Amino acid sequence: MQSKSENAASASGSALTNAAILLTLTLVTMLYAMTVTIANVSLPQIKGALSATTDEIALIITFNIIATAVATPMTGWLSTRFGRRNTLVWAVIGFTVSSFLCGTATSLEQLVFYRFLQGACGAPLPPLCQAIVVDAYPKEKIGQANAIFGMGVVLGPILAPTLGGYLSETYSWRWVFYMMVPCGLASLIGVLIFIKSHVADKRADLDWTGFISLAVAIAAFQFMLDRGERLDWLDNWQIVACAIAAVTGLYIFITHSLTSDRPFLNPRLLLKRNYALGLLIAFIFGLLNFTPITLIPALLQTLRGYPDLNRWSNSWNKRDRNASRLYLYVSWRKQN
Repeated sequence: MQSKSENAASASGSALTNAAILLTLTLVTMLYAMTVTIANVSLPQIKGALSATTDEIALIITFNIIATAVATPMTGWLSTRFGRRNTLVWAVIGFTVSSFLCGTATSLEQLVFYRFLQGACGAPLPPLCQAIVVDAYPKEKIGQANAIFGMGVVLGPILAPTLGGYLSETYSWRWVFYMMVPCGLASLIGVLIFIKSHVADKRADLDWTGFISLAVAIAAFQFMLDRGERLDWLDNWQIVACAIAAVTGLYIFITHSLTSDRPFLNPRLLLKRNYALGLLIAFIFGLLNFTPITLIPALLQTLRGYPDLNRWSNSWNKRDRNASRLYLYVSWRKQN
């Protein structure tokens, strides 16, 4: 009888601990997800405050995406080399500090650099958080935990535009970034309290050749796409140089990945059908998602005269609400 009571108490304590872990990691993920859209609604204000053109102001998003794309594949090595908890703690600290620095920027160059840091520091957060959630819950409850965790992924981009519009209209565009500081501190406290240390492998090595070649290829290709039309594409030496760098970097990355024993990204993962299909869907989603979130704010403000607060509250948030309902429905159906 006593053994049953002890087991029940242990199970209850474990459930509460897992719930606290899930809540903390959902908050961390939602905080990062908010950065995808929260600054976009303030782009017209930032453009005027920093005297930037439409092409230049797009760099705020471009460099954030580049940093995220390059840093995300490093998550596996970072968590192995330094431990999951340590990596998560420093990622939250770096993300919070870089968000504060974004609010203090006095020039476009500073803001672009700080947004790059924000993307690099925040990139490990979603994969790390999801990995910890999966390990914390038993197999039969992973689907339910992922459904709740997914709320952080979908609620962040939903709430961010309206919240960002309110802050930028009522106060200043700088408060769009300052707002993340207390949220980041709350997330850091939760991580320090509830997330346990993970054994680190100090012998884990990073494939620097693969990492650098991939980073060069992504950065050069993105710069070529951003500046190509304005600089007349291959008639400009900068675009030609970026094209050469992108092709060279991609060639080195592919050949090295196919011949290395421990490549930066294992190409054999692409042989898994579901994984490859997921990458394709994510790629198409990125094409359809990030273009309008850059152009729509300026369109609604300059041509339609929408205030910041209402700019995203209609059709854009309706789309995200529908996406969130679909995600939660599919997650629960899969669990049941």
